[in-house]
Amino acid sequence: MEPLDRSPTTILAILVLLTLLAIPTVLAAPEWAKEGNYAVYEVYVSGGGNEAKLKMKCVITDVTESSFKVSCNLVESSGSVPGFNPRSSSRSYPYTYASQSCDLYHDPSKLPENGVIELTTPISTITCRYDKSTGWLLSAEGRASMYGQEFVMKVELVESNFVAKAGGGFLNTWMIVAIAAVSIAVVAAIVAVVLARRARASQAPTAIPQAPSQPPSTPPPS
Repeated sequence: MEPLDRSPTTILAILVLLTLLAIPTVLAAPEWAKEGNYAVYEVYVSGGGNEAKLKMKCVITDVTESSFKVSCNLVESSGSVPGFNPRSSSRSYPYTYASQSCDLYHDPSKLPENGVIELTTPISTITCRYDKSTGWLLSAEGRASMYGQEFVMKVELVESNFVAKAGGGFLNTWMIVAIAAVSIAVVAAIVAVVLARRARASQAPTAIPQAPSQPPSTPPPS
């Protein structure tokens, strides 16, 4: 057997070959990342005696080797909760993205074993469950309490052509679609309701007690 050629040229050629072989593995988009793949969600929010329901459709509109872009559009809505103003939006996610809040996507390789992330603030709790295969948010629920008011935010995945539960079939679980942190939306709703109530209370007229009327005096007899 001839000795292995250890010349700098040979070593460099081997390194270049290994690098080229590794690139497709590192940069290739996941199988689910395809333009046109979509998920439809029904959102429910309640708080301060008000509630709102809406439906959003999130569609993958662009795919590269390192990221994908999602466009979420409001399909229908009814009711309202002060401070909660959903709107259509678009955002790009690197495949390595690890959410610090309850976001739409989380790199599956960075998820806990059970795919669940729990977030706690002084006034709220949020529990998020992600699909370990795709990294898409499967279910979540946010609750917050402030000034005696409780606020709840839930979203249900009602249709998807690529996010499926184990064993096949589409998911029908509660989830949050929060491009922004859910806690911000919940706190904003709480503060808006409290400030509105305080404003109404400060504008209410204050009753001034009236002195009892005196009967007319009767002149003394002459």
